[in-house]
Amino acid sequence: MSMSKLGIASRLGIGFGGFAFSIVGLGLLSINQIHSMEVKLIEINDVNSVLQRHAINYRGSVHDRAIALRDVVLLDDAALRRDQERLIQSLAQTYAENRAQMARKAEELELSREQRAILAQIDAIEAKVNPLADRIVALRNAGDLTEAQRLLLSEASGQFGDWLAAINRFIDHQEALNQETGTSLRESVSGFTLFI
Repeated sequence: MSMSKLGIASRLGIGFGGFAFSIVGLGLLSINQIHSMEVKLIEINDVNSVLQRHAINYRGSVHDRAIALRDVVLLDDAALRRDQERLIQSLAQTYAENRAQMARKAEELELSREQRAILAQIDAIEAKVNPLADRIVALRNAGDLTEAQRLLLSEASGQFGDWLAAINRFIDHQEALNQETGTSLRESVSGFTLFI
């Protein structure tokens, strides 16, 4: 039956029904697009940036500990050395707190193989550097400046550098994920704007 054979009321009903169906379809499509954008924003703000923030805190702690350890070895004043030792302990505590938060977040998420590998490398380096730093401090406090300096220059310096490099790799990885997700989000917003 053609539209011309239908009455005005029937034609209006069919036209209005088609219009209402289109509105519902557009609404559902819009909700889906907005949900997709929300997921990407959550990934940027609540996942990648949180992990990156913990790694940035790692970096600050490690960097400042390397400087404080150097000062412990170089300072002649025992009181100033004790201040630096307390700073090292405080920075180590801050690092441990961030590591615990990073571990909790990692348990909640499904980290990529690369993320897990970098974090494992960071932990492995930490496990080597902390005892070495303790040994250097103990040597300096025992009056063995020569051995403390030798260990600082021959081992600790390079290992602190490796530690910082691994942390920076994780920070850069998270930044790359944010850039990728941000680009996808911008494309979604742009496409959605053109769509409506």
